[in-house]
Amino acid sequence: MYQPLTQEQLAEEHAKQPRQDQLIKQADLVSDVTSVSFSDVSGPDGTVRCMVCLITLENGYQVLGKSFVVDPSNFNRKLGEHYAYNDAVTQLFAVRSYVMKEHQHQLACSNTEE
Repeated sequence: MYQPLTQEQLAEEHAKQPRQDQLIKQADLVSDVTSVSFSDVSGPDGTVRCMVCLITLENGYQVLGKSFVVDPSNFNRKLGEHYAYNDAVTQLFAVRSYVMKEHQHQLACSNTEE
């Protein structure tokens, strides 16, 4: 069964990375967030089952995170916001990773053309 890394193990694994400057850190990732908004979504029976989080960046780009409960009687707004926010931040990781890789690719292409 999968065992998540502790914070110390995570730091050790990151320390092994050859290029620390290329790591995306969450603090850097959310540094250009201009707004965070939440909305709950009700099911067909009118009970809240879902929380969505919309993160807007300085450049206007937006990402959406979500969290769900199976049993609406277990809905907790603070937990729903927490998990929806974390899901939205995960979306930002994917976008930023793509941008970094594209930048590296463009640099590599320009170096081979010279």
